[in-house]
Amino acid sequence: MPEEFKWRFDIFHVLSGIHSYRFEPSKTTPGSTRFVNSEEFLRLSNVLMRLMPVEKMFCQFSEQFKARVESVKESALMSEGAALFDFGRES
Repeated sequence: MPEEFKWRFDIFHVLSGIHSYRFEPSKTTPGSTRFVNSEEFLRLSNVLMRLMPVEKMFCQFSEQFKARVESVKESALMSEGAALFDFGRES
């Protein structure tokens, strides 16, 4: 499984940066995963992003992403359990 997704964006060679999502083993919750969302701003983006609430946007995205992943994981576990214990089905 990949541990990092990383890409560079450029808009007219003026706004650019390197964005990455990294997945690491959690040091605080064994068996869990830590999600790291990072951005390195380049050129004019570096100046513009200092004027915007970028850290707040990253935190909001990360919280929403965590909630979505956990809901999908729980849904998958419930579906798996339903398939294992579905005695009303006929073949």
